[in-house]
Amino acid sequence: MQSRRESLAEASLNILTGFLVSWLITPPILQMFGYSISMNKAFGVTVIYTVFSFLRSYIWRRIFNRRVKWQKR
Repeated sequence: MQSRRESLAEASLNILTGFLVSWLITPPILQMFGYSISMNKAFGVTVIYTVFSFLRSYIWRRIFNRRVKWQKR
């Protein structure tokens, strides 16, 4: 079982690497579909997607944690 510090480190590394990969691949992918975007705009788009991804992940984790507690009763 992970300590809270290890869990925080893993989650932070996961978010950071996901952010970097997304930021770097956004312009070339959009260009494949005929859109041109600067790295600055790609950064903004990536921030928005990262925030929503974090919230989605947090909500699902809380739902599953609550479900596990109900099953233990």
